[in-house]
Amino acid sequence: QANDWSTAAQHWQAATTHHPSRQIFQNLALAREALQQWRPAAEAWREVLRRRPRKQHHPEAVTDAQMATLWGHVAECYERVNDAREMLSCLKNAVKYAPGDLELGVKVADLSSQTGRDDAAIKELERLLALNTQYVPALLRLGTLYHSRYGRDPMPIWRRVLAIEPHNEEARQALAQLYVEKIQEEGPRYGWFARFRRRAEKEKMALLEEGLRE
Repeated sequence: QANDWSTAAQHWQAATTHHPSRQIFQNLALAREALQQWRPAAEAWREVLRRRPRKQHHPEAVTDAQMATLWGHVAECYERVNDAREMLSCLKNAVKYAPGDLELGVKVADLSSQTGRDDAAIKELERLLALNTQYVPALLRLGTLYHSRYGRDPMPIWRRVLAIEPHNEEARQALAQLYVEKIQEEGPRYGWFARFRRRAEKEKMALLEEGLRE
């Protein structure tokens, strides 16, 4: 109450060795946050979550929505110390309790991609789009990931974005770039292949005209 968080944290830390209750760990977590000790704060919050009542009818039972919020808060603590892996782990736990939270799912996909887990990111984005086929943030990220993956065609993704938001600049630019990439390959410049090259050039022109119309 005197705002002496350092002394309070010392006492609460000592108390956890004698009586490791959920309430003491919660107080300790708040003290660590006040002292901007983000990693110890995250660890204390995790202890709070571990020691929660497991029975639904317990007077202090934690709802799924509260669990998702708490795991999201632990992730924020790890974000303060740039620990992307622990942050991702916490956000995945949050999604387990709030699978319909699209914004939370996008955060999981972003972190998965940032930590080199593109397959996991794609899987999560596809799960979100199964819940809401018109969720543009997920479509934009999926289009970008498809573009960097062999065997994936991002064109339908960008078209879906533009069907929802016709003036979306990111989708317009990406789709235009894809049309340009499709006509980049050069054909043979001489010999009896020339007639095939001429035919290919006509096809490229037609493709570019299609791109302009789109």
